[in-house]
Amino acid sequence: MIQRDFDSRMTEAAHGTSVLLFLDMVDGKFSKFAKDFGNFVLTAMPQRTFGGVESVYQHHLYVHFSSAESAPKNSKWQTMMEVTAGDGRSNIIIHDDKKGAILKLKRYEHKKKAGYREKEESLLSKGTNEALDHRDTRHYGAVMPEGVTTTCEYGISFLGPYCGVEARMLNRVHGEWVTQTEYSADDDENRRKVAYKSMGLERKTRDEEEYEGSANN
Repeated sequence: MIQRDFDSRMTEAAHGTSVLLFLDMVDGKFSKFAKDFGNFVLTAMPQRTFGGVESVYQHHLYVHFSSAESAPKNSKWQTMMEVTAGDGRSNIIIHDDKKGAILKLKRYEHKKKAGYREKEESLLSKGTNEALDHRDTRHYGAVMPEGVTTTCEYGISFLGPYCGVEARMLNRVHGEWVTQTEYSADDDENRRKVAYKSMGLERKTRDEEEYEGSANN
């Protein structure tokens, strides 16, 4: 069903956007990927996805990135879903002969009428951090083929139409994965404040919430 729904939405323009998002992801353009991915979740994911379990988000992203993997020229990309990786499991793993990306997803239940407030901000950051820590302790980099020397790891959290992104780029040096650059939860919180405010999904402070509550009493 997800594949049929995706095919019905995949216009030529949408496919072009999908390919650019894919390339930003595997190239480690973290700020641009986070911005465009957040917009993709808000505008392109079916509304029914937001009430689904974690695996629904996983399948939707798998279909999305699988459709884009063949576009970059001279690359032999492979996209795998829910594969055994090191001591645990990773939701999505993508790689060609030299580069790779690992995505671990975290989904929280979200009330339909809830806006984007301090609670949502903290929960999304908690989810991205837990996803990256999870991979860090379970050695997910071990799943990459020996020829892959650069890997981008993503912790992605979902809360209804909102999403958080945390990422890091690692190079394989003498058999060990060494972090080169990072996109932190703080970086992404700044992105979210701007993005959701511009779309009418303002973050409310605790004072504003208490004021609104007293006004309604």
